[in-house]
Amino acid sequence: MERKLKILILEDAPTDAALIVREMLGAGMAFVTKRVETRESFLKALTDFKPDLILAEEALQKAYAEMENRVLERTEDLRATNESLQREIAERKKAEQEMIISENRYRAIVEDQTELISRFLPDGTLTFVNEAFCRYFGKKRVELNGSSFMDFIPDELREPAQEQYSALNLENPIGTSGFPVIKPTGEKHWLRWKVRAIFDEDKRHVEYQSVGRDITSQKQLEDELKKAKEKAEEASQSKSRFLANMSHDIRTPMNAIMGMTDLVLDSELSREQREQLEIVKQSADTLLNLINYILDISKIEAGKLRLEEIGFNICTTYRKHPGSHGERI
Repeated sequence: MERKLKILILEDAPTDAALIVREMLGAGMAFVTKRVETRESFLKALTDFKPDLILAEEALQKAYAEMENRVLERTEDLRATNESLQREIAERKKAEQEMIISENRYRAIVEDQTELISRFLPDGTLTFVNEAFCRYFGKKRVELNGSSFMDFIPDELREPAQEQYSALNLENPIGTSGFPVIKPTGEKHWLRWKVRAIFDEDKRHVEYQSVGRDITSQKQLEDELKKAKEKAEEASQSKSRFLANMSHDIRTPMNAIMGMTDLVLDSELSREQREQLEIVKQSADTLLNLINYILDISKIEAGKLRLEEIGFNICTTYRKHPGSHGERI
């Protein structure tokens, strides 16, 4: 049995289809036709009918034109996307280049500092040290990175320092501490560290940055000043003791002089003798007051002076003062 030719006819090309069918009938060819009107039915017929010939020139042209337009649109979209990507890549490269320049500038500034600059993780692991840090401890950068920052803190101060650093937060991110270190030469030096806690965008603590400065000279000066102050205080106390003892030793014979003078004044004396003894008594009183003033100075320095309120006659006191012009009052 002769196989019939399967022809799929899309209704948008009826004229061309009729001509072809007429020619095939005139030639005595065996064929079967199937007509469809929509794109969905056309696509289904391709699978189910499996035609040998498709008559749909206008539809194919439209589909081709539509496909071409879509290709052009897609090409334009791809071109625009490509240009956008090129600009983004150029901007990213520029940003990376600027970041490299900025990082190199920052690194150059850090490396030129005389302070000891380092960064370390919350567990103490060093991630960066500058050249000054390396020189100070006499080690290479590769030896220091990966070691612990806490190794440079004396054992007895390590726990308090770690507690201080752990207490740093967003509101209080900076802490200061000072402690002694033993340099590779065996010398004892003092360092003062200023430590800043660093947080990421999610406010999580990720790292510390520390800046250390050698304060050995300052510490030695403080120790010398402390010793000088202690010596001065000791000298002042010795002076106060001396003044107190001297005042006491002088007051004892002075009281005897004043007592004997009072006794003589109570006896029968000539006018001239009485005047002379009055001068002696007045001078003794003045000297006794001077001794009391010295004792007051000692009490002031010892912080033991107590003030007393005593009434007095200013005119009488003025007249008794040696060399005063009491006759004018």
